[in-house]
Amino acid sequence: MAAFGCKVRFVPPYIAGRKGGTIRAHRKDGRDHAQLGGEIHLYTGLRTPRAYLFGRETCVDYLPIRLAFKRRPLVAWPKRTIIARADLDRFAVFDGFENFDDMEAFWQATHRVEEFNGGWILWKDKPL
Repeated sequence: MAAFGCKVRFVPPYIAGRKGGTIRAHRKDGRDHAQLGGEIHLYTGLRTPRAYLFGRETCVDYLPIRLAFKRRPLVAWPKRTIIARADLDRFAVFDGFENFDDMEAFWQATHRVEEFNGGWILWKDKPL
């Protein structure tokens, strides 16, 4: 079982059925965050007295992912790179954002990076 802490802003898109995965930095020990077919628990306030389990899912895929913002926005995973604005927006909505601009603003405010390489844990089929 994999437990993921999420910001409260991602609960409504999850409940509405729009959020189908989560993007995470690679683990320091090199292991995957989740196993195919394994159970995923989604929390807000993880590791606090206010921890709240808001979702239980099954991992359907785990892929390396690359995000790039600013100069040349793109999202890439094996065998797929998206650069068209409509597809970037659709990807961002699938990840719980309003659009790609909203996703970029979140990443800039939270992580302060223009590029990111990590893992994409999915509990729904890929949106594109």
